[in-house]
Amino acid sequence: MNQISKPLLAIASILLILSVGGSATNVCVSAQNKNIKQFIVGFLREDGVLVPFAEYRHGLWWNPWPEQPIQPSENNEVVLKTLDGHPEPWFQQCEKAPTTWYLWSSADSRLALKTSETLQVQNHSRTNWGLMTDYPNKQKTEKNSHHNNVGIALSADLKGQGMVEVEKSSGESNEIIAYVKSAFNYSERDEFDRLKADPATNDYLATRGFPSSSEQRSKAKLMITKLYRNRSIINGQYIYYIEVEKQYNCSSISFLKGWVLKRKDGTLVLLNDRFGLTDCDGKERGESVELFSVLTINQRTFLFAVEHEWEDETHKIYELKDSELALVLETL
Repeated sequence: MNQISKPLLAIASILLILSVGGSATNVCVSAQNKNIKQFIVGFLREDGVLVPFAEYRHGLWWNPWPEQPIQPSENNEVVLKTLDGHPEPWFQQCEKAPTTWYLWSSADSRLALKTSETLQVQNHSRTNWGLMTDYPNKQKTEKNSHHNNVGIALSADLKGQGMVEVEKSSGESNEIIAYVKSAFNYSERDEFDRLKADPATNDYLATRGFPSSSEQRSKAKLMITKLYRNRSIINGQYIYYIEVEKQYNCSSISFLKGWVLKRKDGTLVLLNDRFGLTDCDGKERGESVELFSVLTINQRTFLFAVEHEWEDETHKIYELKDSELALVLETL
C-alpha cells in the first residue's frame, strides 16, 4: 500500500505560505478570476450551497489559513486544516468573494453559477462557510440526514470533466475486477496469516465466521461495489476508483479499495490500495468516497474527491504523476 508522506505535506504548506508573503491576509483572489495561476475550488451541495475549501496558486494547492503555518506534531503527523470554526469566510480576504463559479459534475457539462449571499451551513458536527448559488436543481436535505454533493465548482472558467460510474456488468468492469482479483487474494491471505500468528487475534476469524481455508474462500464471488473512471481519456490514460468485497456472511466481509491506472498500452496498475475486514455495518471500511471531477492544468492532472466518515467529511485533491497518485491536499 502506498503511503502519503505527512511531513512532506507540512513542509510544502510552510514553503508555500512563506513564498506568498507569510500571511493569509496577503492572499487575494479576484472576484471575477480568469487567471489559471490563481483560483478557488469548492464542492456544490445538493441544496445549492457552494462550500469553497482550497485555493490554487502558482502551481500549488493550499488552504490560505490560518496566518501561521501548521507545524508537524511530535509524531510527525500533520494536523489537518479544517473549514470549521472560522469567524469569517476565509474566501473573502479581499472583502468580496467570487460571484461566478463554474460547475463540473458527472453530467460532464459546464454550468455557470451565480452566488447571492454568504451563509453558514452544518456539515456533520461542523459548521462551514458557503455561498448560496442559483443552482437550478436544488434538493432539500431532510432533517437529521446528511447532504449529498453534486460536483466541484471553480472560480475560474477552466474545462474539467466528471467521473462516471462504470456499469458493473460491462466488459470494462470485468477487465478491472479480473486484474484486481489477484491483489485482493494476496492481501486477504496475508491479513489472515497475520491474525492467526498473533495470540491476541488468532481466534478473530473463527469468531467472525471467516472461512479458514483458501479453497473455501475461493468459492465466494468477488463483487464490485463501486467503480468510477474519468469520462474522457487524459494523456492516453484512464484512472479508475474501485471498491470490491467478498461477503461470506453478515459478520465476515473482506474488502479492498483503491485506484487503477490504465496506461496508453493497456496495462493496468493498482495504486493506493487498502484491504480490510468488516461486517454488515461497514464501520471498519473507513471513508466512503465520492468522486466528482478531473482537472488538467498545464499538463498536470488533478482529481477531486469527498470522503465521508461517520462524523466527518474530508475534501481531497490528488495529482496523477506517471504511475503514482499523490495526495496533495486534505481538508476537513
